[in-house]
Amino acid sequence: MASNEERGNKNMRYTLIAFGLITSICAISIASTAPNTTAGLEKYHFPNLESVDGIYRYGIDGWSYVDPRSIIVDISPGRSYLLIFNREENDFRFTEYVSFSHTGSEIRARFDSVRPIQRYNINIPVTIAKIYKLNGRADKKAVRAQIKAPQVKPASTEVQAQTLTLN
Repeated sequence: MASNEERGNKNMRYTLIAFGLITSICAISIASTAPNTTAGLEKYHFPNLESVDGIYRYGIDGWSYVDPRSIIVDISPGRSYLLIFNREENDFRFTEYVSFSHTGSEIRARFDSVRPIQRYNINIPVTIAKIYKLNGRADKKAVRAQIKAPQVKPASTEVQAQTLTLN
């Protein structure tokens, strides 16, 4: 006859196995239904531009809105940088001022953030994912054109629903 301690250990073992099995099933179902987060982000990739780790925060004299995921920061005439964010922030479209967090004297990609400043809103800072150096107006125009270009959706491989008619 098994003692209470042995039965308790056996029950604990079965409980842990069941918990592990349920956790595995949940993880597999979440992974299989998770949307592709990189879809549509290829428009923010610029192989022809120089990617930089950071920019000096002194001398920033302006910025301009490109879209909810990017802005252009002007340092001096002819010297600008494209800042790509890790998420969209629609408040950049409606604000005049932005605030930068900084690491020392630099604003660095992956470490620092930008926050739109609005009078009656408390906005959450947006982390800078990537910084590209822009050389003149031609680069600014090309960047804006690429980001604002309509995205071509690939042909769908889903089965189309068909209507059934009864005669």
